[in-house]
Amino acid sequence: MQDIEGTYKLVKKASQQSLIIGLVGILLSITPYFFLIRAELLEAALYLSFFLIPFLILGLVVTIHPFIYQVTITEKSISLKLPTKKRSFSFDEIRGFRTSPGYIYIYSKRKKIAISAYTEGIDKIRNWVHRSFVNLDALPQEENDFAGKFNAFFDRHFSNLDNEENTDISLASYQKQLSRAKYVTKIYNIICVICIIWLFLYPYIGNSSFFADTFFDSYKNAFISIVVLIITGIILPKISNGFIKYSNKEDNKPYVSSMFLPLGAVLTLRVLLDINLLGYSTILLYSGMIGLLLTITVMTSKEFNVKQLKTYLQGVFFLFSFTIFGYGTIGIGNFLYDESMPKIYRAKIIKREMYSGKVITYNLRVEKWHETFSNDRINISRNKYRELEGEDSVTIYLKEGKLGIPWLIPN
Repeated sequence: MQDIEGTYKLVKKASQQSLIIGLVGILLSITPYFFLIRAELLEAALYLSFFLIPFLILGLVVTIHPFIYQVTITEKSISLKLPTKKRSFSFDEIRGFRTSPGYIYIYSKRKKIAISAYTEGIDKIRNWVHRSFVNLDALPQEENDFAGKFNAFFDRHFSNLDNEENTDISLASYQKQLSRAKYVTKIYNIICVICIIWLFLYPYIGNSSFFADTFFDSYKNAFISIVVLIITGIILPKISNGFIKYSNKEDNKPYVSSMFLPLGAVLTLRVLLDINLLGYSTILLYSGMIGLLLTITVMTSKEFNVKQLKTYLQGVFFLFSFTIFGYGTIGIGNFLYDESMPKIYRAKIIKREMYSGKVITYNLRVEKWHETFSNDRINISRNKYRELEGEDSVTIYLKEGKLGIPWLIPN
């Protein structure tokens, strides 16, 4: 026993990789402010800085992880120290272990310790664990895959039933329902990816003769599809009796949260590229309210434990994802359903501008054209950029917006 006692840190290579990933995360959280597509988005960036704080925090956590990570084995206990928590088991509490390519999992009755495969002396630790504790992977398949998971499932979903009511469920029934949940989630993810690509590439799809007069030809259909998918993703775990999760719980059950941020991001991207909004305080207020409402809806699920720090980090992720979704939804809905009469202005063109990067954007720089709004840079399409070649002025149609957020169209 004495040869295993001691303190173990991450190996040097893993520490360096964690440090690099953390620093990249920190840089990504602040980089957007230095590469804004349009200068007038500065106001939006100041508001959105609040919602980028979670990425900064996660980057900091990953950065300090190799300095904090520590496995300590004593004569009577084993403990794991991480940036977000510290967990310790006495040997009497340990009911067994499991292994995977990346970790050794040591289980007590309700919790576990995950020892990274990149821990110093991992081979020695692995041999000691095999000698000292029960290998749960070697148990009969039914007990391993079914009994442990469904004890928790019964506690969560049937604890309020009458004791005389039959709550037995067969292994075959469980596997059938789990298989069905995985299939539904797979189809959901595929449809999400298709709709993300559809809306991202809409300027090309909408102008393509191949998609003319089809369901994919409508900007409104693409927008509604994204909104419906987000709502569907929120509802699925609520009606699946625990077989579909919001987030990955390492229990072999499918989850839907991986699509929330991409769906919201593609909506917001189209707002930034397609719509010339005037003022951001209203849209950011609405998007924050939507983000908070949807986050509360998700976080009230029984799968989240308010006593764990991980739950609050997940809550921050959901708040950011749903706020981004709210921004895109309000921005596009505000102009798609706007039936107000436009006010017409004339503005002198100073110069046309084209920004080439991962996304090519086209802008007009104009002289002041309104007594209130100071929007001197207007986003335009590639076709409009070509049409205005040689022109010295442009007509601006100012509309009120369905939700009271004014926006303009250059013509």
